[in-house]
This record gives sequence, C-alpha cells and structure tokens, in this order.
Amino acid sequence: MVDVKQIQNMAVPDAKGTVLPLTATRGSLVITAGSGKRADAMHIVVNSGIYNPQTATCGYGCETCNGCTGFGITPDPFNLFFGAFGQLNSNCTWSNGSYEYYTGSSNWTSNNTGVVTVNSQGSSSPGMAHAQAAGSTYANAYFSAPVNMGQICAEMPLPECGYTQAEPSTPATVYSVTINSADITQNSISVTLSPSGASGALYVELDNTGGGTYDSVDGTNVSGGTSSQPFNPPDIPKGEYTQITAVWVPSDSSNSYAAQYSYHFKALGTYLNTFYNTPDEAGCTARPESFLYDSGNCSSVSTCKGSNGSGRSDFLNQLDINGSGISQSLGLLSLEYYCRANNYRQVPAPCPYCGGTLTSGVSLAISASNQDGLQCGNNVYVYGIGTGTVADHGGGLSGNQIDHYEQTNACTANIGTPTNEPAFLLY
Repeated sequence: MVDVKQIQNMAVPDAKGTVLPLTATRGSLVITAGSGKRADAMHIVVNSGIYNPQTATCGYGCETCNGCTGFGITPDPFNLFFGAFGQLNSNCTWSNGSYEYYTGSSNWTSNNTGVVTVNSQGSSSPGMAHAQAAGSTYANAYFSAPVNMGQICAEMPLPECGYTQAEPSTPATVYSVTINSADITQNSISVTLSPSGASGALYVELDNTGGGTYDSVDGTNVSGGTSSQPFNPPDIPKGEYTQITAVWVPSDSSNSYAAQYSYHFKALGTYLNTFYNTPDEAGCTARPESFLYDSGNCSSVSTCKGSNGSGRSDFLNQLDINGSGISQSLGLLSLEYYCRANNYRQVPAPCPYCGGTLTSGVSLAISASNQDGLQCGNNVYVYGIGTGTVADHGGGLSGNQIDHYEQTNACTANIGTPTNEPAFLLY
C-alpha cells in the first residue's frame, strides 16, 4: 500500500529526483509499471477520499486513466515494389500526443496473402511485409491497449482503467514495372505497369555505353496495364545503346518503381539512302560500245580470254555503277578485276561483294570506306524504309550512304527517291 502522507513525511524522491513538499495540500500522482513502459498493464487498488470539515464527511475519490486516443499502422498507405520487403509498425496515439508502438506484440494478417504476407507475433521480425505479386489489399494488426478515459471521480472503489482490442489496418499496394520487349524497327517498347488501377508519370530512357542517356518517354501519364511506348528514332543521338530503363511514379505513391531491359543497337546518325538494281539492256537506248569480257562464276574465271562484246553505252554505265546487268547478247554480266581493270564477267547470277545473292528490299550496298565501319552481314534499320543486310559494296557511294537493292530491270540511275534518314545498326 502507498500512503501519500507517509511519502511526503519521508521526503522520498521519485525517479526524477523530485520530492513531495510538506507544504503541498493538493496535487496528483502518476503511477507507471515497473518496466517503465506506460502502456504495460498494472493491477492497482486505489483508496482515497476528500474530507469535508464542515460536514465531517469523506466524499468521492478521483483517478485519471491515461491511454490511447487512436490506433494506426505506419506507413499508411503502405507501398512496395514486387518482390521487396518492408516494415510495418502498429501504434497508438497516447493521451499526450506521443506514440506507443505495439509492433512486436501484434498479431499481423493480410487480407490477400497472394499480394502481401506479413510476419506475425512470435516471429523474428513481426510486421515485416513481403510483396508477393502486384495488386492491392489490406494489412491488419491486432493488439490489446489501454484506452484514454480521462479523469474519473466516483465513490470507492474507483473503476478499472479500460483496455480495448485494437484492430488498425492500412491499404497495401504492390507495384511492378516490366519491360516485355523492345523493337526499334517497330518504334515500340512494350511495358506492363501494375496494378491496373494506378496511374502516374512514366519515364523511359535509353542507356548509352558512353554513360549518357536519352529519354524516349519523359513523364507521360500512363495507367496500369500493358502499353507500347516509343523509341522516337529520329531524335536518338548517335551512340551505342545497350539497355532500356523504365521508371514509373504512381500518383498514389511517394516512391518510384523501375525495371531494366537489355537491348543493343547503335544509332549511326543520318544516312543518304539511294537505290540500285540489275539493269536490263533491253530498256536502254544509247549507241552500242565494244567491251571485253570473260566467262566464269562469281569466285573465279577459268581463263582470261578477253572476248569481244558489245553493249549500249547507257547500259554499260549502269553496269559500272550497279555491279551487274543483263546484256541482250550475253545474258548476265558482272564487274570483275581478276583479268583486267574495267572488265566484265559473264556469270550465272549477280556477284555481290559479300557473296551470296541479292534480295530485293533486303540487300544493302555501302561504301568500302563506310564511316561507321559497317561490315558484310550487318543488319541495318533505316527509319521510314525498313531493315536490310549489308551484302554489297558500291562504287561512288559516300561514307554515310546506303544503296538499297530493288529487283527491277530499269535502265536508269533514278531508282526510287533519295532520302536522308536516321540509320541504326542492330545487334
């Protein structure tokens, strides 16, 4: 039993070194648990009275039950990236505005463990949440806590201070960002954002091997779901790119969420695009000229005989430019320098520099001194035209020029319309 008068007479200091003065006639006494934690339960019997000297009677006693005025979970709301862990804490707002935490003594649950799981009381890390899949649910905490009841004045015995079963919850959302695929030839980066009900600013950047970046999408508001985002090829600076990064900032979250995707290409800058073919002398009109030719295939000539031939001059000019053509008298002719300079070879098929055959709309010819070091077999995408493979070298081409092979027999240098377009080396 605690006798306040006895404590006053003994001048026993409290935990803060304060003593109860002998002159004190009124005041209050705060009792806390021996653990020092104000939220811990205690069993106390209070016997007090207020003496009225006029009537010589004792009246009511008073007590103040401090406790919780509200309950919650932090953070609220709770957001996680798919696969990540995050700590939840349960608490109450104490009567003086401070907080008491019940994380370790709470039983934790999730309304949908397929989205979020939460470690409960007794585990090594109570309140630790793990994002299982993109989506939305609620995380809940259950714990017993004292209720703030304020001052109570009543006849003896005074009532017990009340406890309640607190059940706070917080909305929990798991976000995910996935880059599914990328294809610059289709100007498309497929991105899936989850959950579907969220929306926010999306940033898509192309990462350069030199340390630079290019933002193909810069803060566009995008809702959850799968969407196709652009490369914007004409705006991509020259350089080699190996990675795509997508960053999503949902409007209902204070965090950002990112994903990366390996994608390798090289922006070559603007190229002059022209076209060439296998001209047919039948469509030419100039006067004939004599020439020398030998017979063989694309890789060799059996003997250098230097046979005499004749062909129209405009046909021979196109043959010199395009590398092969169809003679009216000799069939297919190709340029060759095995026997002598400016000689022609009678062959069964065109002889591209890289070997193999020429395919309309696919085969590309470049200068032997190409400025970007393009080589036979390289796949090149030209914006607005399409993708082709380096198969040939062309005389008279500049270092930033691509000649596209077309399967026509026209006897003219004006095949297609020359254009200046950005080109990309695909890996």
